[in-house]
Amino acid sequence: MPVEEQGLIESERDIMKLDIIDWNRLNGSWANSFDALQTIASWFVQKAYFTVVKHDLRFAPNIDWPGWKHAGSHEYLGHLYWNDFYYRQRGNLVFSDEPDFHGTLNHPDGGISHFWGDIGKVSAQIFALTQKQLGAHDLWISVVNEQTLIIIEPFVNLRDRWSYMLMKYAGNSKTMKSFSQVAEIQGKFVSPSLWDTDI
Repeated sequence: MPVEEQGLIESERDIMKLDIIDWNRLNGSWANSFDALQTIASWFVQKAYFTVVKHDLRFAPNIDWPGWKHAGSHEYLGHLYWNDFYYRQRGNLVFSDEPDFHGTLNHPDGGISHFWGDIGKVSAQIFALTQKQLGAHDLWISVVNEQTLIIIEPFVNLRDRWSYMLMKYAGNSKTMKSFSQVAEIQGKFVSPSLWDTDI
């Protein structure tokens, strides 16, 4: 697939430039869009690469489509992505909601990577939740339109870092809480600005 642009995510500006997040859909998780941007960027800056791919999804043959109900043109683009995925990839693709899809990619060497993604723009809240599920070399895929895919690939294990933060928070004797209470901070999208560097 032709790569139009690729690089390291180095700043909040790189996140904004990708234009894959709906900053109007904060769902009460932040006071404003800037706070949401800071949180989301803190998990990717200097920890992930982005790739903008120009590839016409309409050229793949029609492949048996189980259907997926969604608003606007999302179902149409989802069907195109389904066709292209199963024509070109080995793996598994599942359409759902929040985010729109997820699956696995089977590599020739026997390895497997996971991916999550959305058709069009994803809500800031869902993106923030999903990015914490990404292991090293897992993927976020945005199907922007019929001819554009945007891929984000962390090269560190964000999922392990998030688990470490939860366990560290739970283990702090001054703030000891049950795990179910600790898990609720996931909804508050704690910024990892105090990550330890040894993990």
